[in-house]
Amino acid sequence: MDAKKLLPRLIKAETEAEVEKIIENSPLCSNPKNWLPYGNKENNAGTVQNQQSEAVAALVEKIVNAMDAVLILKCCEAGIEPTSRAAPKSIQDAVRRFFGIREGLLVNASRNDRRKLSEFVQVVASGEKGSPCLTIIDQGEGQSPLRFASTFLSLYESNKSRIQFVQGKFNMGGTGAIVS
Repeated sequence: MDAKKLLPRLIKAETEAEVEKIIENSPLCSNPKNWLPYGNKENNAGTVQNQQSEAVAALVEKIVNAMDAVLILKCCEAGIEPTSRAAPKSIQDAVRRFFGIREGLLVNASRNDRRKLSEFVQVVASGEKGSPCLTIIDQGEGQSPLRFASTFLSLYESNKSRIQFVQGKFNMGGTGAIVS
């Protein structure tokens, strides 16, 4: 099975057991040469196991990362390099500049503004009610498959550390979704 057939199956899987079964039955996935340690760091357990201890915090981290991606996209669409001096200096500044929300505070957003903003990040639940599969979808900057290892799967990198208007700057919070 090639990656183009494997990916849709993994995306549609709604339980951890389904993912495990797909991986176990795939020659592509069962080949140890196709696996690297998370963040390409052999000794990463201290970081991975030290993140959010509760599922809600791990979910919030993913939503924060999605919102960061939207703000970065809006900055780029405005013709501003996100790490430049011309970029917003805070989240509130970015929300004010890119979405026209007074003082950059969502409390000042109209009902119509909130509806429009909700289109940028969605949390979708599927599967069983007692153990749902949560999918976070954002209309943010996106990531090239070529950058996947250096963005989503990286640890301790400086991906967003020089961007003043984002929250996820430490490049390890996404590991909170990994159950150890």
